[in-house]
Amino acid sequence: MGRRPLPFLLVNDWARAALGALLSGRAAGKAYNLAGDVRISAYEYVRRLGSATGRAYVFHPRPLWMTWAAEKGKEWIKRAARKEAQKLTWRDLKSRAFLAPLDTTDAKEDLEWRPVSDREVFLREAILVHAPERREES
Repeated sequence: MGRRPLPFLLVNDWARAALGALLSGRAAGKAYNLAGDVRISAYEYVRRLGSATGRAYVFHPRPLWMTWAAEKGKEWIKRAARKEAQKLTWRDLKSRAFLAPLDTTDAKEDLEWRPVSDREVFLREAILVHAPERREES
């Protein structure tokens, strides 16, 4: 668990897509799935972030059924307290797990959008940016 490549999106890639949507005549009335071209797993992201920041982050994978059970428990408690609760279906939860790949071809074509595709650049912008500055001692 936690080793499936995920569709991360760098903020600069999002900004370029948003600008492309504003400037493109083909984007009006459309919605786009945006995801970067570099895919890493949650496990790798947490491991690399911990290494870059010097913090002891620990990845705690959890089976989908366990997340579903916890969310259902919250839903039932809210309903028992007569509070509004959003009904979560198994299908909704599975879609949040990013089990299917996102196709961003339409965004790339319509918006003339090119997200970062170089792994090292992605890691620098997504993870190493959080590393504390290294100051040389005089």
